[in-house]
Amino acid sequence: MAAVEYIRRINRHWNDDAFRDDLILMFLKRLLDYADAVAAEDVQLVPLDGIAPIIVAQKLADFSLRYPEGGSLPQFVAAALIAAARSTDTVYRMVEGVDVSVFGTNATSNKPADVWEVLVDETLGNLYEVTCKRVDMERLDAAVESFAKLGFPNRPITFICRMPQDIESLHLTDRAIIHRGVTFQFTDFSAFVEVLFLMLTPIKQNTLMERVALFVADPSRKISTKRAWGLAFGAAR
Repeated sequence: MAAVEYIRRINRHWNDDAFRDDLILMFLKRLLDYADAVAAEDVQLVPLDGIAPIIVAQKLADFSLRYPEGGSLPQFVAAALIAAARSTDTVYRMVEGVDVSVFGTNATSNKPADVWEVLVDETLGNLYEVTCKRVDMERLDAAVESFAKLGFPNRPITFICRMPQDIESLHLTDRAIIHRGVTFQFTDFSAFVEVLFLMLTPIKQNTLMERVALFVADPSRKISTKRAWGLAFGAAR
């Protein structure tokens, strides 16, 4: 409503050049002040030497779930881990979805999943949905429909989520279900992060953490997220 009122006020004084320009400049100054405030929250990632990789992985998983940034941080972390793990495997050509916005659905974005692997022969590898919200039948229906819309061969879809709370409504007897002809399987986000992080070489682990640090440093991230990152991985830890 504040934005609406601001635009209305500019429109009411559009013919008063001086007043109109003052209003616009005031807005731009506030934007610059906010940008400076956000930039001041960015922290340097301190060396992780001497810290057991499992501890780093646990902290990264916990941070991602506590400050999900609308789900974009868990998806980015999971995707970046998969990309790092596949980067030197000649069977894989690329991992897609690392930098894709979570605010576009699979159907509208014409993508088979949140994150997916492409093999060197251009066929699909594994498909992943990453979430920190409840997974219900409606979510499975959406995945089936978006995948079918693209005309790809049927492939299992792995949900990386919080176990078991995110899948309680599905009433599963195990960690997989066949729904409308598609196999869905479910794994815990924190466990996934820990295992993949431990599988990386020390160089890849450091590169991954630097990549996540850049993600958190983006001006669009919440200040609370930046401060929490500084406490977890910056000089303040």
